[in-house]
Amino acid sequence: MADPAAAPGRSIFWWVVGPLLVLLLVPFLATEIPPVVDYPNHLARAYFLARGQADPVLSRMLAAHWTILPNLASDLLLVPLLGVLPVYLAGRIVLAAAMLAPLLGGMAYSRALFGRTCHWALASTLIAFNFAFLLGLMNFLFGIGAAFVVAAIWLRWRETCPRRAVLAATLGAVVVFFCHISALALVGVLIAAYEAARLAEPAGRRHLFRRATAVLCVFAPVVLLYSLSLVAGEGGPLRWFPPGSKLLLAATPFVTRDYIDGIILLVVLIGFMIIAIERRWLLVPRSTIIAAAVLLLLYIVAPDTYKGGALVDLRLLTMLAYLLFAGVAEPATLSRRGLLWAAVLVVVVVGGRTGALAQVWSQQSAIVAEMRQTIAPIVPGSRVLVTVVTAQDAPAYWRDVAPVQFIEGGVETEKHLPALVLLERHSLWPLVFASPSQQPMVVRRAYRASVAPRSLALVPDYMLLREGHLTRADQDAYPYLVQWRAKFDYVLVMQAGGMPDPAKFLPNQLTLLQATPIAALFQVQPMALATP
Repeated sequence: MADPAAAPGRSIFWWVVGPLLVLLLVPFLATEIPPVVDYPNHLARAYFLARGQADPVLSRMLAAHWTILPNLASDLLLVPLLGVLPVYLAGRIVLAAAMLAPLLGGMAYSRALFGRTCHWALASTLIAFNFAFLLGLMNFLFGIGAAFVVAAIWLRWRETCPRRAVLAATLGAVVVFFCHISALALVGVLIAAYEAARLAEPAGRRHLFRRATAVLCVFAPVVLLYSLSLVAGEGGPLRWFPPGSKLLLAATPFVTRDYIDGIILLVVLIGFMIIAIERRWLLVPRSTIIAAAVLLLLYIVAPDTYKGGALVDLRLLTMLAYLLFAGVAEPATLSRRGLLWAAVLVVVVVGGRTGALAQVWSQQSAIVAEMRQTIAPIVPGSRVLVTVVTAQDAPAYWRDVAPVQFIEGGVETEKHLPALVLLERHSLWPLVFASPSQQPMVVRRAYRASVAPRSLALVPDYMLLREGHLTRADQDAYPYLVQWRAKFDYVLVMQAGGMPDPAKFLPNQLTLLQATPIAALFQVQPMALATP
């Protein structure tokens, strides 16, 4: 029989969750190609996998590479959708799904943890457009959502149907693995925290070996999958952020566009949670305390890059932020009036943040139009070298760029917009996401000299094309710039509004074809043959 005291709360939840989800979708209506950093590159790869293999031009440069890859969520969703929907509509649907996945997964986990619908989980919508999303970590976000669902299944069945729980969690862990390998950390932490909390009870201690064996069984298949994947043999340097930077990163899950705004939201939320927990407005179970402590410790000691993957510590911090909403709840006895006022406050704040974001995103349409105008002369099947005018090259220009071109902290949202070269001109560019150990697409051998060896590469400064400017360190970072005229047909300079005079840039090597503030396109002049 339903608890009558809980019924009013449930009615408020379902009245609020719909409007909140609708508000979160508003920014996706503001522009055809959202200014999410990695998104155009993910979309370009999925476009090739769905349609390009039958294309005589793209198939000459690229090939599908389906294997055991712990980084496939967006590809597995986008490829079939692109078979029935327009490219940019399918892309926005999957991008929006990536944003919603941790929220919905967290709500499922909250219900399993507390045995009821909890309104505090709705407050996770405040961080939906966090730094990880704005960077375009789509597979990782799908992984977080799946991880919460797997942990919810474990909580729901662990005591009543243990065999079913182990089987379902094992299959779920495999799903999380193929979404994104880093999200397995959240599965492990949540399940281990629940089991550790059970050790405080006599029944948990009596069956310690059996419970530990069950947890090991859940992760045995993904350990095997990892050993068979190319990631297991991946190298690459380890890099740690200094302690001061780690402290500054703490606000990134709460940053939508403005870093100060994110810091304010973080301080207000933490302050409120401390007061609310003290006054018993919020309940924090032992398993959440354990899981949060472990994630925080991992964040402190984790590197930024590992095995070719980036932002390892940021990912852990993002998991911790979502857990603060999914693993905490208000008491079931909280008054309906209190719930209603809290829900209205969340809706107002989310509406204000998403409205401001939508306004910024609406500026993207003009940028995309300029980009399309610039790349229109590119002949399909070409190799296009992409460079950029940096803030060091043109500080005055960068001070006046549109807000849509930046995420707070200096990250350029247009870094991967040149993926339109592949999507719309069927040509190759150096930063295409086609790393064999990370993506289900590879560049064919004849074109590999024209691409970056790793997906983590940055867009090089356009000044490096000048003779004598390419240092040994630059050659190691951008090997495709060595004898670049022999490897490329065009040069695309991003943020060309910062160039003093595009027509006079390397006039003996490049011919200017198009120039807009967002980009300039040059054709590479043929190299003169050496005389005997």
